[in-house]
Amino acid sequence: MDTAGETTRDISAWLAEHPVIQDEKEAREVKVFFDRGKLCIKDLEDERDGKVRPLNEQVKKINGDYKGPREILSKVIEEVGSRLTAFVKEEKRKREEAAREAARIAEEAELKAREAERSEQDAIGSASSGELGIDIAAHVAEADDAFRDFEKASRAAALAQKETHVKVGGGFSRAISLRQKETLVAVDPMAAIAEMGTTEEIKEAIIKSARAYRKITGDLPSGVEATYTEEI
Repeated sequence: MDTAGETTRDISAWLAEHPVIQDEKEAREVKVFFDRGKLCIKDLEDERDGKVRPLNEQVKKINGDYKGPREILSKVIEEVGSRLTAFVKEEKRKREEAAREAARIAEEAELKAREAERSEQDAIGSASSGELGIDIAAHVAEADDAFRDFEKASRAAALAQKETHVKVGGGFSRAISLRQKETLVAVDPMAAIAEMGTTEEIKEAIIKSARAYRKITGDLPSGVEATYTEEI
C-alpha cells in the first residue's frame, strides 16, 4: 500500500508537468509509469488476496457447516407450514360456511320478527276498531319472542362472521394466520415498459439477457447492438 501511494504521487507529478503527450519520447517515458502503475495494482491485488483468501476459505467452511442442517430444517419447516396452511384454509372454509348458515338463520328470524310485528299491529288495529275476541297480549308476546329470537340469531351470525378469521396459537411466538403474499408477474412486459419508460435498471437487465442470448444463438437480439472504442 505504501508503494501504491508512492507510485500514485510519481505518476501524478508527471501528469501535472505533461498535460498532453507531445512526442514519442514522452510517450515512452510515461509508458514506464503506465506499466509501473499496472504492476503495482497487480501487487496490491495479490497482497489483498493473500490476506483475504484464508478468511474467505474459513467463511466458506463455516457457511458450509451450517448450510446442510439449515436446508434440511428449512424443508421440514416448509412441510409443517404447508400442512398448517391446508388446515387453516379448510377450517376457514368450514367457518365461512357456518357463518353463511348463521346469516341465513338470522335473516329468517328477522322475517319472522317483522311478520309477528305486522300481526301485532294488525291485531291492535282490529281491536281498536271494535272487533271482539282478539288476544292482543298473545300477539305482543309472540312479537317479543320473535324479536328476541332475531336478536339472538343476529348476535350468533356476527360472532360466526368474526370467527372466520382462523388463528393457530401455542408455540413460542404470536399466533399465526393466513396472510396475503404479493407476487408481481410481468404479464405484458412491453406494456409495462411503455408506461414506465426504459430505466437504467431495465437497460442493464436487457443487456445482461442479450449477452446470454448471444451465447446461445451467436447473435444479439433486435434492439441491442455492440459498439466498439479504441483504447490502451
